[in-house]
Amino acid sequence: MFVRYFSGSQPRTFAERQSCFSVEKSDRMRHSWILVGLVPVIFLSGCSENAAPPTATTDLKTDPAATAPAEPMVAEPATATPEAAAPADSAPKAESPETPPTAAADPEFEKLQEGLDIGDAKKQLADIRELYEKTPTNPEAATQYINVIGRLGMMQAQAGNLPLAHTGFIKATALLEKAVEGNVIIPQQLMAVVYYNGACATAQQKKPEDAMTLLEKAIAAGYSDMEQMKDDSDLEAVRALPGFSEKLAAWEAKASEAAMATAKAELAAGESFPFTFALTDVSGAPISLESLKGKVCIVDVWGTWCPPCRAEIPSFIKLQEKFGAQGFQMVGLNEEQSSSPEGKTKLVTDYIAGNGINYPCALITEEVMGQIPEFQGFPTTLFIDKTGKVRLKAVGLHEYAYLESVVSVLLAEEAPAATAPAEPAPTEAPAAEAAEPKP
Repeated sequence: MFVRYFSGSQPRTFAERQSCFSVEKSDRMRHSWILVGLVPVIFLSGCSENAAPPTATTDLKTDPAATAPAEPMVAEPATATPEAAAPADSAPKAESPETPPTAAADPEFEKLQEGLDIGDAKKQLADIRELYEKTPTNPEAATQYINVIGRLGMMQAQAGNLPLAHTGFIKATALLEKAVEGNVIIPQQLMAVVYYNGACATAQQKKPEDAMTLLEKAIAAGYSDMEQMKDDSDLEAVRALPGFSEKLAAWEAKASEAAMATAKAELAAGESFPFTFALTDVSGAPISLESLKGKVCIVDVWGTWCPPCRAEIPSFIKLQEKFGAQGFQMVGLNEEQSSSPEGKTKLVTDYIAGNGINYPCALITEEVMGQIPEFQGFPTTLFIDKTGKVRLKAVGLHEYAYLESVVSVLLAEEAPAATAPAEPAPTEAPAAEAAEPKP
């Protein structure tokens, strides 16, 4: 299984960070959103609540060398000179402006697009490739082109065309290697994805040693989803290599250490805000944040219509399975597309039943949503400590290792001391009545 370049209904992977827009709240065809604003899109997380679709930061249609002044230049009057009187065929010829080179045809690039519903994006793809061919050492041009090739490979993989998918992944890897050799700066996240997918494709071509080398480069670039690496059927031959188990153990230890450091730093820098809820979940049971005090809690603000939200659900299920007995509780708060509360509830209950969700979900209200400052999009994850205090807000899809680390840090914190009931204030004993003298 390859690491996705964008989110969808597939299992969670390292780099499934893509945007959809909740103003539309539609599960768009991946083929349509994948090719818009390719460089910025790589790092967007979640389904934006109010953002406009990103656009590429480079005008791919403009060649600075071909830019002409707006007004024509007026030539100076000619002066009669011996040179000017010379026959026309002996006069020096004016040099014509140099025409920018046109990118040569690339049958492999065209082949990668076969069978894909990419519509009007073909022109943009051609422009991105042409810009790269003209300026291969430009970091933005190289990043966009490598990303395009890798994404086309992923689209072919999802369409079931594995030979073409392998072609795309290996081509993207070769382009990345060329950029690295030329000291062209490529974003680390993209490098990790490209190297991992290149390793999978190379392993499927019966070259496990070469695939191992690419995996090591993926790790160096920041790849950290060891669970996928251990389960990925494409890497079976690589896992069988001598010494792989020892390397994997070292990688896991390093990734865990880095994830814990990141979690501690983010929790230390996280800004808290007042937040609470008292709702009825979709099964009809009451659920409130007050009732969860004493436990570490994740509140996932999500929707069944949102691809990155769905992609994160397996991680939340796993967290509940692993940490539920240790004082952790997962809660989903849903924003759904339906004209009625009953319709919204059915969307959630059907999704719970079909995906094995093991924690309560409730429909979020405007009042609860309004407590989240500067809400940016879905999914939004709130990490809440044992006192009921929001410690961190994270927007977008996050890999399991990150979620697990934050929960582990919060669980390790001491529980708040139970407040002892106040003892009643001592009351004065009633004064003894004076004894009456006996007669």
